[in-house]
Amino acid sequence: MKLKSIVVTSVIALGLTMSAQANANESALQRLMGSLISSAVSTTQAEISNSVQQNIANVTYHLSLSDAPVGSVSVQDLAKVEEVKESNTADE
Repeated sequence: MKLKSIVVTSVIALGLTMSAQANANESALQRLMGSLISSAVSTTQAEISNSVQQNIANVTYHLSLSDAPVGSVSVQDLAKVEEVKESNTADE
């Protein structure tokens, strides 16, 4: 009879120990998933913020509220400018 109660007590203690370990692993899994979700949300917020800033900059560049010219952009090849200057100095 005493052996039976010792075995039952051991099984209950083992079950409680395993249950505690399962809860601990579940908690670690919850922490991991929480950090992954938090990281994904912050990355998405940063991407949305950058996209909004880029769209505002594009609209501001292309839109003028007055009839004044917005401005112009020109690209000049520096090598050609230097060649022209060298040819002008050679002529002198």
